[in-house]
Amino acid sequence: MTLRSAVAQLIRHCRTSFMVFLVLIVASGLMFAQVATKGRISGRVIDSETGEGILGANVFLQGTTTGAATDLDGNFTISIDPGSYAVVVSVVGFKKSIVSDVAVVSGNVVDLNVILDPSVIETEEVVVEAKAAMSYEAAVITRQKRAASISDGISAEQIKRSPDATSGDALRRLSGVSLVDNKFIFIRGVTDRYNQTTLNGASVTSTSADKKSFSFDMLPSNLLENTIVTKSATPDLPGDFTGGLVQLNTLDFPDRMVLRAGYGSSFNDLTTLKTFSRSHGGSQDWLAKDDGARSLPSFENLGELGRTLPNSWGQRSERAPMNQSFSISFGDRLDLGSDQLGIIAALSYRNSFQRSEIDIDEERLGQFVRRLHGNGDQSAVLLGGILDVSYKMGTSHKISIRNNYNRTADDRLTFSEGLQENDGRQRNFTAEWTERSMYTGQVAGEHGFQSLLGVNVAWQASVSTSKAIQPDRKEVQYSLAVEYPDTYPFIAEPGTRSWSTLNDNVKTAKVDITVPFGQIKAKTGIFYEAKKRNYDVRYFQTVSPSNPQYFSYLVLPVDSIYSPEHFGPGGFSLQEITKPSDTYSADQEIVATYFMADIPFEMFAQPFRFVGGVRIENTIQNVHTTRAFSVADPYTAVNKNADLLPSANLTYSLNEITNIRLAYSKTVNRPELRELANVYFYDFNTYEGVLGNPELERATIHNLDARVEVFPGVGELLAVGFFQKKIHQPIEEQFLYSSAPERTWINSDDGMNYGWEFEIRKHFGFLGEYFTNVAIAGNYSRIFSQVQFREIVRDPYTLRDEVIIGRRPMQGQSSYMINASFQFKEPTLGTSLSLLYNRYGQRLDAIAEYGDFDIFEKPRTIVDLSISQPLPWAGLEARFSIKNLTDSRQVFVKGGKDYRTIHTGSTYSLQLSLGL
Repeated sequence: MTLRSAVAQLIRHCRTSFMVFLVLIVASGLMFAQVATKGRISGRVIDSETGEGILGANVFLQGTTTGAATDLDGNFTISIDPGSYAVVVSVVGFKKSIVSDVAVVSGNVVDLNVILDPSVIETEEVVVEAKAAMSYEAAVITRQKRAASISDGISAEQIKRSPDATSGDALRRLSGVSLVDNKFIFIRGVTDRYNQTTLNGASVTSTSADKKSFSFDMLPSNLLENTIVTKSATPDLPGDFTGGLVQLNTLDFPDRMVLRAGYGSSFNDLTTLKTFSRSHGGSQDWLAKDDGARSLPSFENLGELGRTLPNSWGQRSERAPMNQSFSISFGDRLDLGSDQLGIIAALSYRNSFQRSEIDIDEERLGQFVRRLHGNGDQSAVLLGGILDVSYKMGTSHKISIRNNYNRTADDRLTFSEGLQENDGRQRNFTAEWTERSMYTGQVAGEHGFQSLLGVNVAWQASVSTSKAIQPDRKEVQYSLAVEYPDTYPFIAEPGTRSWSTLNDNVKTAKVDITVPFGQIKAKTGIFYEAKKRNYDVRYFQTVSPSNPQYFSYLVLPVDSIYSPEHFGPGGFSLQEITKPSDTYSADQEIVATYFMADIPFEMFAQPFRFVGGVRIENTIQNVHTTRAFSVADPYTAVNKNADLLPSANLTYSLNEITNIRLAYSKTVNRPELRELANVYFYDFNTYEGVLGNPELERATIHNLDARVEVFPGVGELLAVGFFQKKIHQPIEEQFLYSSAPERTWINSDDGMNYGWEFEIRKHFGFLGEYFTNVAIAGNYSRIFSQVQFREIVRDPYTLRDEVIIGRRPMQGQSSYMINASFQFKEPTLGTSLSLLYNRYGQRLDAIAEYGDFDIFEKPRTIVDLSISQPLPWAGLEARFSIKNLTDSRQVFVKGGKDYRTIHTGSTYSLQLSLGL
C-alpha cells in the first residue's frame, strides 16, 4: 500500500466515523424531541451491604402497570406522563421499598436512588421520602462506605469547584496524595513508581522516557467522572501497587441529552504579557504536533547534514499571551424498546505559557561545584477527547466501546548563566520540544445469567499506545575562564542536537466470573498483559572550525553561530556521537489468575464482611541493550518472577454509619523497563544525567491497614487509619558523583513505611437551614519510613573513605501531607466559593553516594481559591480562580544548603461554561 492510498483510506475511515457520529447525534435529538412531552424517573437500586447495584429488581409505579427492571449495574429508567407517583421497588431476598411523592415534570428527569436491605423473609414495606439525586460527591462517599477495600475518591463535582485543570491537580486533594513535577503522583509517602493507574479499568502506558508512572498532566480534569484511589489490595486488582491504585473513570452516559461548553483564560503574574521565548517551530504547534519542521532530514553524509539542518537555534521573543482553554461535551441515551444505546463525546483543549526562574547552588564535600541562575520558558498545549458508545440488551447484557485520546506538547527554552567547577564562567542554552500522545481503546462486556445461579461474566480487551518524541533537541554552552576580564567574549563549546522517539504499546485482556451463593459471592478470573517498548535516539555534535580564520564563529550569538554557511571545509562540521547503548527495546508479559470470596457473616450477633483470596502473577521482563556504552555487545537484562499474592479485607459494621476495617496484602514493585536499560540520558530540567541499572530486581511488600470510618450524613465522612508497609529490596533513585551529576536506580536494603491518616468531610446544617450550604473537607497524613543504608564517608583527618551503616527515610517520602478546603454556596445568589489548602512535608528527592549530601525537597504550601457565579442567562456560569495564591516556591536542599530553587508565580483565571 502506497502512502497516498493509506492516507486516502484513513481520510475515508475518519469521514465514515464522523458521519456515523452525526447520525447518532441527529437520531438522539429526534428521539429527545419525541419524548419531550413525557418525563423520566431514572436511578439505581443498591444493595445496602455491598454498595453494588442489584440486577433484576422490579421498579414500578404504584397503581399502574408501568415499570422497569434494573440492569447489570442496578440502573433503571421509566418514561411516564407528568404527575406525582409512588415508586415501588422489590426483589427476592431484599426488603420492599416504596418511595412516595415522586413529582415528574414534562421533559425532565427525576433522579432516584434506592438502597435495599437484605432480608431472607419478606417483611413489611419500608416507606422512604423521595429525595433529590445524590450528588456526585455523595455517591463517591457512598461507594467508599460500601467498598470491599480501603479507598478514597474525588468526584466531578469537587473537581468543578476547584481550579484544577488536569487529573493530577485534582488527585492531590486526596488523603495521603501529593503531586510532583505537576504530573506524577506520590501516595502515602512512596514515589510514583510504587503506584499503578488504570483508565476505565484498563492499564495505561507511560509517556515519559524515565518514569514508570502515568503522566497525570495528560488527562484534562473536565473529562473525569470520578477518581478512586484504592489503598488496600483485593485479588481482582493488579498486584503491582503499594501506595495506591489510581482508577480514573471518564464521563459516563447521562440520563438525558446533555450539551456542555466552556471557555477560559488565565494570567500568570510571572509570565503573562512579559517577554517570553519560543522556538522556531511549525504551523501545527498549536495542535501539539510538529509538522516536520523539527524532523531529521535525510542525508548521505554528515557534511551534507550540517548544511541541510535549519538554523533554528535562535528563539522568538514575544509577549506571553493569556492562557486559553476550551471544552465541549455531548451525551444522550436512546431507548430502543427494551434496549438502550448511550453515547458521549467530549473534546478539551488548553494552552499555557509558563516561565520558571531556576537557581542552582551546589557543593561537594565542602568544595564549590556550580552556581547557576536561569529561566525556563515553557509553552504547552493539551488536547484530549473521548468517544464512548454503550449498548444494553434488556437488563442482563451490556457492551461498551470506549475511546480516549490525548496529546500534549511542551516547547521549552532554557537559558542559564553562572560558574562551573573547572569550566569557569558559563552560559547554557537548551531548546527542546517534547510531544506526547496516548490512545486507549477498550471493548468490554458484562452479562448476567439469572437463570444460571445468577452468574455474572465481565470481560474486557484494551489497547493503550503512547508515543513521546523529542525532535531536534539542542544544547550549547559558552565558557570564559575566570582569569579573563568581563570584556573578553564567551567561547562556544561543541553544540549538540538529538532526535529521540519512545513508543509504548500495552495490550490487555481479562475475564471475571462472579457466582453468588445467597449473600456470599465467589469470584475468579484471568488477566493477560503484553507490553512492548522501543526507544531510539541519535546524537550529533558540532566540531569546531579547523581553520583559524573561522575561529570568529565561536563567539557569535546562539542564533548565528550554526548557520548553514558556517559548515564546510575549514568551518564547522558534524559528527555523530550516538553510542550503541543509547537505544533499547523491551517487552514485558504478565499472566495472572485469582480466586476471591466476598462473605458477609455474623459473629456475636454483629455484622462482618470478609473479602479476600489469592492472586498469582507470572511476569517476565526483557530489556535488550548493550553491555558497554561504546561497544555493540548485545545484552539482555531479564527479570522473571512468579508471585503468590494473598490479600484479606475484614469490615466490621459497628452500626449503620460506622465501619471498622482491617486489611493485609502482599504486593510487588517491578522495575520499569527503562530502569533496567543500560542507557544514559541527560535531563535538562534537573541538569543531571540519568543512567539505568540492568541488575535491578523487583521489590516485594507486605501491607497492613487499619481504619475506622464514620458516615454521619449524606456526603459526610470522618475517618482515621493506620498503615504499615515492609518493603524487601525497595527500588530507589541514587545521586552519583562523577565528572557530572548523575542519577541511577538501586535496590536498597529492606525498608519500612508506616503512618496514619485522618480525614473529615462535614456539612454545617446542624447550625440551621442556611448553613447546609457550608462544608469543610480536610485530610492529614503523618508518615514515617526508614531504610538501612551503607554510606561512604571520608575522614577529614586521614582522608580515607569509610563505610558506615545507618538509617534514613525512603527516597521520595514526605513526612506529612495536609489538604483542607472550605466550601460555601449562597442559596439566593447561587454564588459558590472554595478555598483550598495543600502542604507537604520535607521529602528525600535523591540519595547521595557520598556523605551527608542527600537531596531533600523542602516543605511547600499551596493555596488555591475558586469563586463561581450563575449568570442571568439559563445554564451560563462564570468561575474565577487563583492557583498558588501565596506564590510558593519549590526548594531543594543538599548538605544543609539550598541546592535548587524553582519559582513559577501565581495564576489567575476566568472561565465561562454553558450547559443545556
